[in-house]
Amino acid sequence: LLALGVVTRRAPRPGAAPAHPRRAPPRPGPRPPAGGRARGPGFALVSIITVCERREAKGLDAHVPLILRVDALYDPDLDRFFLDLPLSGVRSRHSLRAYAYDVAVWLRFLDACGKTVWAATRDDVGAYHRARRRDEADHRITAATWNRAVASLDRLNR
Repeated sequence: LLALGVVTRRAPRPGAAPAHPRRAPPRPGPRPPAGGRARGPGFALVSIITVCERREAKGLDAHVPLILRVDALYDPDLDRFFLDLPLSGVRSRHSLRAYAYDVAVWLRFLDACGKTVWAATRDDVGAYHRARRRDEADHRITAATWNRAVASLDRLNR
């Protein structure tokens, strides 16, 4: 089954000191090709979809996450969804972050299926449920985590 791990990246704060000058050692294994698609063992090519937890903005908008595909905005309409969340009552930066990770895992699943967020069907949700809730015990998520993810996706599709 596709590993639905989470990768994060934070935008630097304006005027902040540069990150520690020592870089982390490179990860072993092949790097993704220049097109930004990585091949998992036994899987077709999949995009690298990440969450950027901060954006260069002031106030609450600084905590509105971005979903990126290969360092570019995944979708302008999806970005508008995230920018509208504080206006519809989701103001906690922790809640905003949770929405972003729930949506990112969904996007990775859809990407592995060859679909986009706006082309997903009810059958895709069923397959996602099987992958997240009925997989082997070490990959299975709890009912509470599933319910939170579904609430995020429900709000996305309203």
